[in-house]
Amino acid sequence: MRTIVMLLALVVPAMAQEQPRSTHWGAGGQLPSARPAREDAHQRALRKYDANRDGKLDDAEREIMRKAKKSGRF
Repeated sequence: MRTIVMLLALVVPAMAQEQPRSTHWGAGGQLPSARPAREDAHQRALRKYDANRDGKLDDAEREIMRKAKKSGRF
């Protein structure tokens, strides 16, 4: 009985140690930012729908993008 208690005293703390987080986590255990993916999507939308190439989507360009989204061509 004493042997089992001693083994449990050694095994339980080893099992309770924190496991390392998987590789998709960022530094400090934080989730990585979605910012690069959003910026990439923004740049793709500008390349595709910015007709006057001013770097901004005006109302008419946004409407074209909305219609494309609704029809599944986005």
